[in-house]
Amino acid sequence: MKIEKVKATIEVPFIQFTLPNFDDHRKNIIDSIEKEAIENQFEDLSEGMRTPWHIIKYDAIKWLADQITNTIGKFDKLQEGSLFCNEIWGIIYKGANNHKLHNHYPATWSAVAYVDCQQGSGKTVWPDIGKQIEPVDGNVCIFPGYLNHYVQPTVGAIRRIIVSSNIVNNRRTS
Repeated sequence: MKIEKVKATIEVPFIQFTLPNFDDHRKNIIDSIEKEAIENQFEDLSEGMRTPWHIIKYDAIKWLADQITNTIGKFDKLQEGSLFCNEIWGIIYKGANNHKLHNHYPATWSAVAYVDCQQGSGKTVWPDIGKQIEPVDGNVCIFPGYLNHYVQPTVGAIRRIIVSSNIVNNRRTS
């Protein structure tokens, strides 16, 4: 048996949207992240502070997870199962913090929600598809979990708060 990785040009679904009523939830999302965030001990790809993988116990974070899964559901033409946000966490970057190249495989979908990103916050970059996103508070990017991405360093002493999530499809097998 031979397994190889082959570079290919294919279309990749990439969803961007603005959270409805974001200003009503923003403070509670930030408070939830700040309450849970500690110096990163969870993985070695990102600098800064981050929360544990599962902070969905907070109403504002649950609301955010629902907005993301409902948006993906609008594009799920097969309706083969239910979408489930199995991991959702926050990261607080300060100064020149960044996030190294990584992906979220085996997640079906991943998302990044920009919560508190001042001018000069590091862009999120998906090099395999040539996409760069300037963070704007209240905006969300949803992409396949296998897609490599990284965060550029933030300029100066700026704080950048985001929420990342992984979504799986619990497919029905009957």
